Amino acid sequence: MRAFFRCWFLLLLLATLPLQAGLTVERVPLKLWGWPKDGEPSRMVVLSDLHARAQDGPLMDEMVRRVVALQPSVVALLGDYHSDLTKIKPMTAEALAHHLAPLARASRVLYIMGNHDQGAWAQELRKDFSKAGFTSADGVILTHSFGPGRKVEFIGFSFAFSGGRAAIERALPSNPTAVPLIALVHSPYLFQKHAFPRIDVVMAGHTHGGQICWPNGMPMKDKEGLPPELLRAGWHKTPNGTPLYITRGIGNSRVDMRLNCPPEITLFLLSGR
Repeated sequence: MRAFFRCWFLLLLLATLPLQAGLTVERVPLKLWGWPKDGEPSRMVVLSDLHARAQDGPLMDEMVRRVVALQPSVVALLGDYHSDLTKIKPMTAEALAHHLAPLARASRVLYIMGNHDQGAWAQELRKDFSKAGFTSADGVILTHSFGPGRKVEFIGFSFAFSGGRAAIERALPSNPTAVPLIALVHSPYLFQKHAFPRIDVVMAGHTHGGQICWPNGMPMKDKEGLPPELLRAGWHKTPNGTPLYITRGIGNSRVDMRLNCPPEITLFLLSGR
């Protein structure tokens, strides 16, 4: 029976290989309240789950080159920079910051940390990100103007192993903000389970969009007790209807492969509604 399933999986893989792709750019329209409806959309890029290996310098450089060419006003990094692949040497914090540094020459760069960004490595990365001109968005509200009448407030939430919901509620403003409030989060799970009414949009990573997916993009298996539907890439909604976007991310976790789930640079095209 095991031989049958191995053969079946191999046939599936071979059948879908033509569908595999390298680094893709997903262009995602996002309409925000209070913004003017005319004019060209403003640009914002989200990158997540780099899981950078020591040999990934050329991949990081190519990613950065493509992001800079998109001319975003803001680049948001959503965590999990460290690789967890066995028998693979992760990229050092200093090297990763060096490869990503050109992002800050053309855009404002905000970042949070993921569940794989822990201990001394994470402390070093924060220091190197600061040297590169990146700003931590963890637990603080940051205002950004994309142009006349086009302000947004961002608040970031790094991965929390405990007390996450309470920490989010403490950090949020007590009243709705005067402009749209976008939450930059590593894991979408708490936001899929609980309503945080003062947030207007959630942008998340962590799931990799499933990483191993059926040809229609649906993850092949559940994760951490959540059904595949909640892991897939794209738009979701929180319990109170707030739009929540999950990006497929850049790198790989646990297994060094992707299937029907190419790595994603997410370009949000912001306009009024």
